[in-house]
This record gives sequence, C-alpha cells and structure tokens, in this order.
Amino acid sequence: MAGAAAGAAVDAAGATAEATERAGAPLLVEARGQALLIAGLRLALAVAGTVAAVARGIDGGAAFGLVAVGAFALLLAVYGGDRRRRSALKFAEPKPVPADARFASRARTLGHAAYPSTIGLAVLVIVALLLQPALAALLAGLLLGLALMSLIGVARLASWEAARGTRFYVDPHTDTVFEAPR
Repeated sequence: MAGAAAGAAVDAAGATAEATERAGAPLLVEARGQALLIAGLRLALAVAGTVAAVARGIDGGAAFGLVAVGAFALLLAVYGGDRRRRSALKFAEPKPVPADARFASRARTLGHAAYPSTIGLAVLVIVALLLQPALAALLAGLLLGLALMSLIGVARLASWEAARGTRFYVDPHTDTVFEAPR
C-alpha cells in the first residue's frame, strides 16, 4: 500500500509539470543514469536493512550470510533465464530521440526506477524487522542483488553506448528505447 502511494506521488508530481509541457511529447529517462541512481538507492537500503537486522539481534555473521544468500538467489533467478538476451534485443534497434522529447528530472527518474520493486522490498524489510529480523536480512540481500543487477546493467549500457557512439534513453511508460548521438 505504501509502495502504491509512493508510485502515485511520483506520477502526480510529474503530471503537473507534464501538463504544462508539450502534449504528446515523450518523457524520457537516460538509461545509464537511471541505472546508477537506482543502484545507489538499492545499495543504501540493503546496507540499512542489514544494519537494522543486526541491531534487532541477529548475529552479524548470520546477517551477512542471509544477505549473501538473498543477493545470490536474486542474481541466479534473473540471470539464469533469458534476461540478458532480452535486454540485448531491447537495445539492439533503438529509435532516434524525437525532436520534441522531454527529459525527466533525476527525482522522477529515480521514482520510475524504484516503483514498485525497490519500494515494495523496502517496505517488506521494515515489516520483517518488526516481526522476523532474520527475514529482514534476507530481504536486504534481495535489495543488494537488485543493486548488483543495476550495476551490471550500467556496465552493459556503457559498453553498448561506447560501441555505437550514442546515449540511450527510455520512455518509462512504453519501455521504448531511443538513442541520441553523444
């Protein structure tokens, strides 16, 4: 419920600004910048969740073990499938950035990236801290796994951008990829 409210707040804050902008112009986020922003937030939340679990009485070694298990499980689930191939296909044939495109602020970019997964997991960590601190450490590991996944994405995006001499942008509403020369 808190995640839905946060997502609605992000959309509402941008909606007012968007209404005064050009109607129909896509609102784009810079792909690599978004990945870096969300990686930092996820890492900070993972550290905070781990520290809080230890403060709630979980042994430090056990907490770090649970965090490692959570991160490994998430990375295995994500990269054990065909996600790498689907990501490569998504960025293989980007469209040119439209002349009337608008670019999202960092706050809006972070809001789009955080909702719902990061916000939802953060809420679950808080609830678990109250009821089951060991579960909070495991969930913090999932946040760490998401942060690592984002950092892997940054590296892949940087490589693709360097090879093409462009910068990638994404429309967060349609998931359409665009590119512009550097």
